Amino acid sequence: MNAIKWGLLAGLVIGLVIAFGSFTQLIVVAFFTLVGAGVGWLVGDRVDLG
Repeated sequence: MNAIKWGLLAGLVIGLVIAFGSFTQLIVVAFFTLVGAGVGWLVGDRVDLG
């Protein structure tokens, strides 16, 4: 699995742990999934910060 997929998985798991329930909490899960994907993208060297 590449870094982006690991980031997505980590964000999804963290989001599910933090919020489990209503529509508002679904938004929180989606947010943390996107954050995880972003971190995975950065770790995967797809973004040059230099």
